[in-house]
Amino acid sequence: MPAYRYQCVHCQAQEIRIGGLDDHLAICIACGHLMLRLDLDLFAPYFATEPDLGEPADEKAQNS
Repeated sequence: MPAYRYQCVHCQAQEIRIGGLDDHLAICIACGHLMLRLDLDLFAPYFATEPDLGEPADEKAQNS
């Protein structure tokens, strides 16, 4: 499951929690009020780019 950042609507506390895709709400540990998920997957930057696989063999032969 991905980790998401949640923010309390009452005290503005922020926490990182592991949650499912449908877990948009949580309860604040500090004050007991509602927390909303800030819709950013914390691991997304690690998976957003495609790996560099290098040049195809045809281009390497032409560039030599």
